[in-house]
Amino acid sequence: MDVATVLEGAQSPDAATRHQAEALLDEAEKNNFPLFLTTLSGQLASEASPHHVRQLAGLVIKGRLDAKDPTERAKKAERWVIGVDDDSKKVVRDTLMATLSSPVQAARRASAQVISKIAAVDLPMLTWPGLFDTLMSSSTANETPNNLKTACLETIGFICEEASAREAATLSSFLSEHSGQILTAVVFGMKYKGIAADGTSAGDGTDPQTREVRLAGTVALNNALEFVRVNFEMVQHRKVIMGAMIEAARDPDPTIRVAAFECLVRVAEDFYDTLPESINDLFALAMSEISGNDDPVALQAIELWATIAEEEIALEDEAAAAIDVGDTGVRRSHAFVSHALPHLCPMLFKCLTKQEEDLEENAWNRATAAGSCLELLAQAAPASILDFVVPFVRDNVAGADWRAREAAVLAFGSVLDGPPPIQLTPVVAAAMPVLVRTLMEDVNVAVRDTTAWTIGRVLRDADHKPAAEAILPDLVNALWRTLKDESAPVAAHVCYAIHNLADTFSADGADEEDDSSANTNGSRATGLAGYAEGLLRELLSTTERSDGGEAHLRVSAYEAMSAIFRAVGDRSLECVTQAVPLLLDRLERSITMEPPPAGTEAASELMETQGLLCGALTTATQRLRSIGVSPFTDRMLQCYMKLLEGTVTSAAGAQAGNGVASVNSNAVHEEALLAIGAVADALGTNFTRYFYPVHHVLVAALHNWTHYQLCAVAVGAVGDICRAIGKDFVTAHEGQCAQDIVRSLLEAVQSQLLDKSVKPAILSAFGDVAMAVKGDFEPFLGHVMNMMKQAAQSSVTLTPDDDDYDMLDWVLALRESVFEAYTGVIHGLKDEGKQALLEPHVEWLLIFCETVHKDETMEAASPSAAEALGKATLGVLGDLVEAAPGLRPQLVNHKWLRQCVENVERSSDARTRDTAKWAREVIFAS
Repeated sequence: MDVATVLEGAQSPDAATRHQAEALLDEAEKNNFPLFLTTLSGQLASEASPHHVRQLAGLVIKGRLDAKDPTERAKKAERWVIGVDDDSKKVVRDTLMATLSSPVQAARRASAQVISKIAAVDLPMLTWPGLFDTLMSSSTANETPNNLKTACLETIGFICEEASAREAATLSSFLSEHSGQILTAVVFGMKYKGIAADGTSAGDGTDPQTREVRLAGTVALNNALEFVRVNFEMVQHRKVIMGAMIEAARDPDPTIRVAAFECLVRVAEDFYDTLPESINDLFALAMSEISGNDDPVALQAIELWATIAEEEIALEDEAAAAIDVGDTGVRRSHAFVSHALPHLCPMLFKCLTKQEEDLEENAWNRATAAGSCLELLAQAAPASILDFVVPFVRDNVAGADWRAREAAVLAFGSVLDGPPPIQLTPVVAAAMPVLVRTLMEDVNVAVRDTTAWTIGRVLRDADHKPAAEAILPDLVNALWRTLKDESAPVAAHVCYAIHNLADTFSADGADEEDDSSANTNGSRATGLAGYAEGLLRELLSTTERSDGGEAHLRVSAYEAMSAIFRAVGDRSLECVTQAVPLLLDRLERSITMEPPPAGTEAASELMETQGLLCGALTTATQRLRSIGVSPFTDRMLQCYMKLLEGTVTSAAGAQAGNGVASVNSNAVHEEALLAIGAVADALGTNFTRYFYPVHHVLVAALHNWTHYQLCAVAVGAVGDICRAIGKDFVTAHEGQCAQDIVRSLLEAVQSQLLDKSVKPAILSAFGDVAMAVKGDFEPFLGHVMNMMKQAAQSSVTLTPDDDDYDMLDWVLALRESVFEAYTGVIHGLKDEGKQALLEPHVEWLLIFCETVHKDETMEAASPSAAEALGKATLGVLGDLVEAAPGLRPQLVNHKWLRQCVENVERSSDARTRDTAKWAREVIFAS
């Protein structure tokens, strides 16, 4: 079988043919990787091969040289460096470079992409000499054919894109060092007009091939911007770069204009401070395109102003935060949005009226883009946005044209997050009756849909509760009736509105009066007492609509139902009680029915429904508590365990490696575990009778390190259960359940396969267990403390970069979890007079606390995080001294500890200062 046939077979729709071809490719790669690469690069270069085969060859090479996972990518890079001899590398490189001249665009682009993958490895190591010089000279030489110019510019862009995607410091550094060459090439490409027929003068730029060169140059500049920062910060260079972008944004070719506006969006995001030099040109360009006929360009022009608004919102937030700490050196907003509103708003309002009939869900067009932009403009210029929006809404909300009516409602809904309450509250109060009437009466489905969404957005904000209260009967009636709307998107947005209505009128645990007035004890009434039952009944019906999968209607209905469960007061819980058996009936039917074939849409829908039912029952359980939920717990646990039992399998030979069960996970299993935790929390010690069967599932989930989300939920369930059943956690079933669970937690926290995000929660769970079982934690103390010591040491040996916020957050969480766990152990042992057992574990805790206190990295990267750790340090040491006063002499002579107290005492947070005051009194008392 020749190479072309194998490549075509690898893309065959026939599974057998595809698997055979993939096996042949894998075998060839394994037997002789250098030959594999030279053969495929030859196929990519062959002008005799069909276009699609050449493209497939490029895809296969890319897949063998690169991977999304950084670890796998590093292995593949190493194989290229070490596993391919120099002669083969030269053949591959030369063949790929020659292919950039191919008359076939697909082959040129595939070659450019493969070159970028190899260059990402070779350039920082200086092992592909001449590559960059060749690309630059070929991009700018007049005698270079246009197709080769385009391919070279695309290659430069792909290389820059690789550096961004890989976050590769060495490659980024190389590109920054060559930023001058990059700029020369891409700006030349952006301005390229070709050569006139006489061969001596510049062309007019209308030839399709010259347009391709300009497009490639513009796209390449967008990818290169982060590597030419030094150049961009120099005024003369910046003028050249911005001039090229602005010229490209005026190009007759709309595709080039789109690419140019994408560059300008990037500039607004990364170089906002330089915009005053060019804002007038950018404003004129954007206004022209927003009102123009080319939708893709108009969308990018709207995106430019949305990005400017985002930057100004962020700058205002930074300025407000700086004022709080007395910092006067922050960057300031230039308030471009405020100045542009009088001209920009009318343009966006026109865009809002360009809706399409029968618009697909999540479609992105001028109308939706304009709505999103208005939302940002309202936050960037909150004091003035209503001056433009209110007149537009007033003039159009009752108009004859449905597009005008829908645009008016959309404009109003889009700006609700911006204006201050003193401006917005009276406007909302006046608008709500109009919105309710529109929802009930408008004949156009798009208008009803947007109106339901807007009402939902109004109801998100508690400031607008009085406006809702004033028309509550009409509002609820409108929502109740419109839930039956034949349009699934409309009904879904009504569910969203009901959800937010329930949250706004949440009882917060207070008993409410049936007349929605204030309670005799002054507690706030929910106002939903008379409406909850009817809304729940209609929501239950909505969840079974045949179109429930459209617009997430089924999900929205169940979420709205849960919100009502949370919102009703204690005197109205009967409606929740009545809903539980109905939900259980549905869950039981879903479990006993013949399951649809795996991987089908029906199977996904069934799992989604089961997860939603578990979620609704979880919320109901949390509200009904022990007395209300007890009649149903046997059925609940049977359902939850049934959902999970099929997932528990022997782990012999699997990742657990010790015969412990493991779980094959999906979202239903997470919801079932959450529901079990809720039952435990509600029943308290009465949950002990379910503990043995449940613990098997917990152990299985705790070993599911691949599906770490399920493992995380299981960790939370352990905390729920141990808090609920207390000492029964270690005494039930002769302690076997506790031993299995604690061992599983220890194995999980030490596993290299488990995502690190779960590990802080595991540490905290040990504190929960200790608090629950008190002195009976003694058998586990040594193992747990040794593990906590290792975690503490790991957390202080890690040195994340200042801008690696994910790692900084994780280190903070890990350190805080060590403190939380240790505090739990202290209190647990202290409650039964066993605090002396802590003595061997004090020294490492003190070393850890001192190291955390002196960590300048955390202080510099996040002062608030450092303060939180200071508070946690004082909390655990104060608890330790209170539990074991005899340890005080070990602490009082540490200067760093006194300094820690003084630092925390200077906090702006009163509770943090209280912790410092308490710690001073406890630790340093004479």
